[in-house]
Order: sequence, then structure tokens, then C-alpha cells
Amino acid sequence: MFDKDYRQINAYAKLDVKVVHHTELLVQLLPRLPIKPALARATYHDPCYLARGRGITAAPRSILRSCGVSAKEATHHGQNTQCCGAGGAQLFVADDQRSQGRGRVNQLRFAGLIATKVSTVAVACPHCHTMLRDAANHINRDDVEILDLAEIVAKRIPPKSDAG
Repeated sequence: MFDKDYRQINAYAKLDVKVVHHTELLVQLLPRLPIKPALARATYHDPCYLARGRGITAAPRSILRSCGVSAKEATHHGQNTQCCGAGGAQLFVADDQRSQGRGRVNQLRFAGLIATKVSTVAVACPHCHTMLRDAANHINRDDVEILDLAEIVAKRIPPKSDAG
């Protein structure tokens, strides 16, 4: 979204810089990476600005498939994603007051993600990671792993052998 916003500034637009999200870069790099897929299941949380703002929904799922991860879709996914709360500045809310008596945005989103019954939530935004980890901690769900797609890729690259 920074790219989209900054393009409105003439000085930036004149630079003609190509900006890609890290999921787009990973998709480009995957054919050259020594990925060793491992069967796993996860649910992918589409970040609001990435899915709705930039329309990037296929690249993250492609990364998961390349890593051997089967994605179990949450009720709200793709361009119909549900916000984690960070985009609405909930990242900076310091108290636990409930919004409209339903719970905090991040807690509502986390509940929707874990309703898929998987133990890994994949994300593609550091703010989403923070918000969802906070929601998991709020209900003592240490058993749910929250990983950025780059972390999932890194876990699938075997270490180089020291012998040789």
C-alpha cells in the first residue's frame, strides 16, 4: 500500500521504482530455492491491505502449496477477508475494552481462523502476526503457531551440509 500511496507524490512516481510484496518476491524465487515440501495443514489469514488493497491473494496460497501446506480456508478469506485490527489502528489500543460488546477485532478474527481446526496460521504482514499472537495469548492458545509465509519457506529449505 505504501507504493500505491507514494505513487501519488510526483517525486516518487518519477523514480519509476517497482515495489513488490514479499509474497510476490517469494513466488518469483521459489523455482530457484531448494524447497523440500513437507505435508502440513494451515489456515492463511489474508491481510486487508494486501488482499483488498492490492488484490494479492493467489501468491500466498501458491507459496503454501509449494511448501506442501494444504490451506484450510477460513470463512472470511481472499478479498472477503476479515481484518486483524491493525489496519484500524487497534495495534495501538492499550486496554482490553470490548468494542460493541462483541470482543476486540483481533480476537474475533483469531476465533474465525482457529474455527478451521488447524494448528498453524500463516500470515503475510508483521502487524497481522502481532495482532493474532496477542489474540492467541489472550485465550492461552500457545498450541497455535503463527508463522509468516517467509518463515514457512525458510523451514522448508534444508540446511547446507558441512561436509563438502
